[in-house]
Amino acid sequence: MPNISEENRDSASPVWDMSQERQLTEMLMAQRFNFFLVFFSIVVAGSINAKVQFHLQLVLTAGALVSMILVKALFRTSERLNAILEYLKRDPTHPYTIISAAVGGHGVRKLLWRHLPAGCTAALATAALLSWFCVIRVPSVTG
Repeated sequence: MPNISEENRDSASPVWDMSQERQLTEMLMAQRFNFFLVFFSIVVAGSINAKVQFHLQLVLTAGALVSMILVKALFRTSERLNAILEYLKRDPTHPYTIISAAVGGHGVRKLLWRHLPAGCTAALATAALLSWFCVIRVPSVTG
């Protein structure tokens, strides 16, 4: 840590570059994606364990609505990350540019962080709609 006087410490701004911004945004994206997966799993488990039709409808509908909000946050973070990576690609000496040229393309990032959450949300919304029309029903327990 460089020696800096107390008077100058508060006036000196921290160094923040695009590599650090990329790292922060990727970490945020991963955390949001992991939270989405946990939330989706909880909604599916809750719908499977529903004992009353109204509870099934409620769990699926609320799950679909919250998933839509989470997907919007994921999409926004994904757009931000893509913009950062496009910016970094302009520097031919940056490690991201060098590695991208060596392995090519985005890989599965778009599929994993955009299409999978959108598909899961569409599945929840479809299941919610079908539960309201009683196409998907809670099995009756006969004893």
